[in-house]
Amino acid sequence: ALTLCRQLSVERVAAAVNQDTQYTEELETLASAVEGEFTLHEGARLRGIVIVAIALPCAALLLFLLMLNGLAPGRFSEDKVLAFWVAAGLACLGLVWGARLIKRSPLTALRITPDHLFYNNLAQPLPIRDIAKVEVVDSAGLYVFVHLEPDAPWPAARATGFGVPGVWRQKWHRVLTLRAEYLCIDGERVHSSDVLNLLVDYINASRAREQLQQQAPRVPEAATQRDFSV
Repeated sequence: ALTLCRQLSVERVAAAVNQDTQYTEELETLASAVEGEFTLHEGARLRGIVIVAIALPCAALLLFLLMLNGLAPGRFSEDKVLAFWVAAGLACLGLVWGARLIKRSPLTALRITPDHLFYNNLAQPLPIRDIAKVEVVDSAGLYVFVHLEPDAPWPAARATGFGVPGVWRQKWHRVLTLRAEYLCIDGERVHSSDVLNLLVDYINASRAREQLQQQAPRVPEAATQRDFSV
């Protein structure tokens, strides 16, 4: 019985050590999967130029018609006056939107480091350990949703200038939403699935490093030499 007990104890310790070794190797693989940092920007300059190129002549034409004919009572029907103002509003909106895309095209929308996410309109970097999950949706633009842990501190905002990319903070749902036409790295457009994989890799690497720092041997080495009585 004593021999059997010793043999089982040695086998159990060996299995535990082997399991710990495999787990540590998996954590090390995840931790080493990423290095350095990535900077993502919108890169929709060409789209902004096209919008401005279309909206600017329309706005100029509407202004010319206004100066030429005026909008005196009885000159045009109410429907035509309403249509004129709607067209003018759309033209102005197009100019503003196109200018916004041109300005924010080279600006950093999101910077990812091994431990933090950096947004322009957040007062402090967002620790990756505070992230519960991420979602990336490609629908009429690219949306990056970052869900925070329930006990994570809510990030404070700071003011930014016109056209500077930033996140929409939904405190009730604890979600940070970044919206862009699309995202680029070094001028190259990145697919939505690649953005998601990049974020997931950095999140997994951060958590793996934390586990490695907190990890302690489950079974002391001396346990393999311990005598058991029956």
